[in-house]
Amino acid sequence: MSPADLEALWIELGRPSTRRDGDVRRRVHPESALDLFVARTLPAGEATFRVEVLYPVRPDHWKPANCEGVRVDWEVVAEGDAWRTYLVLTLLDEALLAVFARLCADLCDVMLERGEGAAALVAGLGRLDRWRLLLDGVRAEGMSTSRQSGLFGEMHVLDILLDHLPADFAVRGWQGFDQHLQDFRLGGLGIEVKTSEARQHVRIRIANERQLDERPWHRLLLACVLVDADVGTGTSLVDKVAALRARLDDEPGARRMLDDRLEEYGYLDAQARLYADRRLEVRRLLVLEVRDEFPRLTEAGVPAGVGDIRYSVVVTNLPEYEIAEDTFVRWLEEARP
Repeated sequence: MSPADLEALWIELGRPSTRRDGDVRRRVHPESALDLFVARTLPAGEATFRVEVLYPVRPDHWKPANCEGVRVDWEVVAEGDAWRTYLVLTLLDEALLAVFARLCADLCDVMLERGEGAAALVAGLGRLDRWRLLLDGVRAEGMSTSRQSGLFGEMHVLDILLDHLPADFAVRGWQGFDQHLQDFRLGGLGIEVKTSEARQHVRIRIANERQLDERPWHRLLLACVLVDADVGTGTSLVDKVAALRARLDDEPGARRMLDDRLEEYGYLDAQARLYADRRLEVRRLLVLEVRDEFPRLTEAGVPAGVGDIRYSVVVTNLPEYEIAEDTFVRWLEEARP
């Protein structure tokens, strides 16, 4: 079942006409070796997702731990001469229902792919651990506008990379979901991407002393995506992501990798509607080579005992480091595997 199908079931089960004494639930995927249910607890009406197995499952080194906005309960109980294992996910914030539906649909897909009961459940637990990390940064109101702009800029650069590099290589090189690394790591070429709405004295913020440290690289570039916001001719983040996915229709491995990394960044399809109205138009891509006396702080230049480095660079005052478009393209093609 799709996330939308599961969400619709929870909405139906939450209606007063559906409620009665005790929990109300519906079985999903009856073909599965597992018993899978969506339910509403009563009287609280919390949305839950239940997985039941008819024998004891005690996976090594796995302990139930709550996700952000989701309580995780795990129990193995004796029922007469038999055993039953229960995994129950309970949504604690109804505003995240669409995200919860995406999580549960994903767990279903993973478990159904494995088929057999115990192995399927253990596979689902592994997937749940990944979702726990993803949900740590998820808010009901979605990503901040600055994070939306940052992702838009990175997707704009990825679009350019796909014109000149193999799809798998380009998508694998995108590391923007990890804020401690350069946004693109392409062999010996590193690219840090910054997005700005400023028109004059474009000031970009650097998050740590490693972002503009060129020492590990054959060449390090700073790509500044200069945009105008909320313009009628612009493109929404949702449309930008959809266009990139369409480019990867014939590259299923790269498409799956992109989808996984978008989720790790914090872009969840269940929240896409939150980003549909804000539109950005790219005014210019300014690419600078970080070298020589480029103004920045690096680990080598930070005194011992100083940490949590954050600073700004005015990139419009650095014409001597700008590179032309044809040079940028040539360096990209030199980075091909």
